[in-house]
Amino acid sequence: MSKNKWIGDKTKNKFKKTIQGVVKGLSRKIAVYLADNRAECPNCYYDKVNDRSSGIPKVAPGEDYYFSTGRCPVCHGKGVQITRRKRCINGLVVWNPSDAPMNTLNFNEAGRTGATRVQIKTDPCHLELIRDCKKVVLDGIECYLSDPPILRGLGNQALLVANFFTEDKPKLRSGEFI
Repeated sequence: MSKNKWIGDKTKNKFKKTIQGVVKGLSRKIAVYLADNRAECPNCYYDKVNDRSSGIPKVAPGEDYYFSTGRCPVCHGKGVQITRRKRCINGLVVWNPSDAPMNTLNFNEAGRTGATRVQIKTDPCHLELIRDCKKVVLDGIECYLSDPPILRGLGNQALLVANFFTEDKPKLRSGEFI
């Protein structure tokens, strides 16, 4: 009977610690933007049909933010208060990864052709954050998720790899390289 040739847990853990150490040592800050939180304005009634304020105050006359005409001073006529959600994570950033020769990607979405690719490698604990993100900002450039993030490594739990794309081009004579 032959011996089991599978990789043991001790080797997997050692690989995981090593690869996470490499990513941590070479990583930089990545700003991850999630979908905005929207809450109805506490000062005026929200018009769901027109997606804006109805112009009718909820508060009584004489209170701080009461208004009789014009737009609401709290939401400025939007009817909702928007809270931007942003988290910063550390990750290894690779512009134009070598697995994409000539870096020519064509996306079926409107206006998403010939985009520049970027690959992020980070800790697997950020899987839901990356999967649900609206965009990420790398080196001041907005990038959008192109493929679902995947877990790689021994046992598929050592590293999170996510591919993004951008259509931004470097400015002439700025010294920027994408």
